[in-house]
Amino acid sequence: MVRLKSHVSVRRKLQLENTEDVPIVLTIKRIYNKILETGSVEDRDQSGRPVSATTDKITEISEVLTATPITSVRQISQE
Repeated sequence: MVRLKSHVSVRRKLQLENTEDVPIVLTIKRIYNKILETGSVEDRDQSGRPVSATTDKITEISEVLTATPITSVRQISQE
């Protein structure tokens, strides 16, 4: 694999290879920096509120709706 010296040269190389949808230089910089920081291009874990929809809750709600399909969301949450 050829090691290119700059983000612009990476973009030009992609254009020469007739790659469709060549990313802009800023995108190439971000991907490069992410690889340097994490060793991967995968997204980092997100901070914030944890997911409250567990498999057990989903199954329980599904069973309630199957038994009584007219039940409102408010009634389900009170059960």
